[in-house]
Amino acid sequence: AFPPRSCTAAIDNKSVMPPRPCSQRLATSAGHHPLIVGGLGTLLTLVVLSISVLTLWADRETAVEHAHGMSKNVAAVLASNISRTVESADQSLLMLIASLDKPVVRSLSPEVRHELLFGSTVSARYVTGMGVTDDKGQLIDGCCSSTHRWDFSDRDYFTAHRDATNLGLYVSSAYRARAREGVEAIALSRRINRPDGTFGGTALVAIDLDYFKHLLDDLEIGPRGVAAIVRTDGTLVARNPAPGKALTHDLKGSPTFPRMVNRESGFYAASSVIDGTIRLYTFQRVPGTPFIAVIAPALDDALASWKRLSWIVGLSSLLVSSAFCAGVWLLAFALRGRVIAEQHLRELTQTDSLTGLKNRRALDLALESEWDRLQRG
Repeated sequence: AFPPRSCTAAIDNKSVMPPRPCSQRLATSAGHHPLIVGGLGTLLTLVVLSISVLTLWADRETAVEHAHGMSKNVAAVLASNISRTVESADQSLLMLIASLDKPVVRSLSPEVRHELLFGSTVSARYVTGMGVTDDKGQLIDGCCSSTHRWDFSDRDYFTAHRDATNLGLYVSSAYRARAREGVEAIALSRRINRPDGTFGGTALVAIDLDYFKHLLDDLEIGPRGVAAIVRTDGTLVARNPAPGKALTHDLKGSPTFPRMVNRESGFYAASSVIDGTIRLYTFQRVPGTPFIAVIAPALDDALASWKRLSWIVGLSSLLVSSAFCAGVWLLAFALRGRVIAEQHLRELTQTDSLTGLKNRRALDLALESEWDRLQRG
């Protein structure tokens, strides 16, 4: 079948319009569906914001891990210093006990024996007491004086060695020294046995609590951070900053304290029961002692730099993403307006302005469309 001659002539004489570029077709399609375009722009904006949030959160975790790593190193150094001091004091005790077992030393005059056994202790800064008691707790001799007779039978280190034969090195609770105007100290002690194995007394070394405070004073832990040395029974030995009158010295009732007692080392974040500050607690047990070194910078201090960066990056991402989303919606409705305008112009080109009927151009387009349909059929 062939179209009428008039139709083929009309088609042949009709000017063929060049195909529209791909970008123009996409713009036209977007103009027909502005809500879909705006929705896709909003979705892309949310994806970008989500990536920014996830990145910032990862940076936060990195900051926390960095604070933990720094605290872990500081706690390890602190525990190592305390351990060396305790080991040095223990060696002094063992040497003292060994010297007392030598007949030559026992045969010396009290003055010479006192100078031999305790003369070097006077030069130590924080090891401010060293002595020997008998089986009744009476001080026989010591670095402070060879003539003073103090009764230490009520001290925990004396009763512990009296009641246990193989206790080894014992670290006492903090006490106020009677011989030194109530200075706070702890005692490292060992049992002295008689030749038959019965209890013969104790040898002890006293270390002032100022030693532990001096170790903590040199640490930088942030404006609201805390460094402390505690015993496994919950007693606070030293703290930086120094504890106030309202601060309890017994941490046994703290809900987080069992985490320190039951492990050699660890890390956790918790809110302080005293001031409510959230801190990152890193702890390390001191080997061979009941001491626990604790380093706890405040979470806000550890994240101070991260918070400043988060405000800058977060606000920038929000502004840029909001501008992008608004631009997509404006573009979508602008394309919609363009499509409507093109449709209106197309109708004007296919309508006779005098009669309001379809003109020759509209007829040609209709014939071309029908002819294409018949060819496909």
